[in-house]
Amino acid sequence: MPTGLLVNHQTAVDRNLAERYLLGELDAVQAAEFEEHFFDCAACSEDIRQANRMVANLKAVLRENTLIEIGPHDRFVDLTIEVNAASAACVAVECEFQPGDGEPVGVMASPSNGWIHLVLPADRLSVGAWTLILRDANSGQEIERRRLDITKKSEE
Repeated sequence: MPTGLLVNHQTAVDRNLAERYLLGELDAVQAAEFEEHFFDCAACSEDIRQANRMVANLKAVLRENTLIEIGPHDRFVDLTIEVNAASAACVAVECEFQPGDGEPVGVMASPSNGWIHLVLPADRLSVGAWTLILRDANSGQEIERRRLDITKKSEE
């Protein structure tokens, strides 16, 4: 990105400036120019907010009392979970999210290098305390259990 030029929305989109900004790939001048733009551009501001939320959720390693934040326009929640050795040794893991009240949400996953990546429908996750139960898909044996809290951000 040439320096000294005003960034417009099309330039920001064409050059993936939101992503590059979040990844720290812009130099100080480029970052300042993009910041000047996104503070005035509703679309780019929303891209930054949603990307920050996604990054926070992706980095969330579900430990005791982990907070998962769902934005008002999020259709899915991406979670990356570090699993214990017993879970990592399984070929397939059943992941059951149990709310304090209501219907559980279940998904299957395959551990990879000690991690499980899950994509959950945001509209199925209500606000409140949840329990995540991981089971060996073959035996049905519970491997581990964790607690997490889900919040939903209001319109910004």
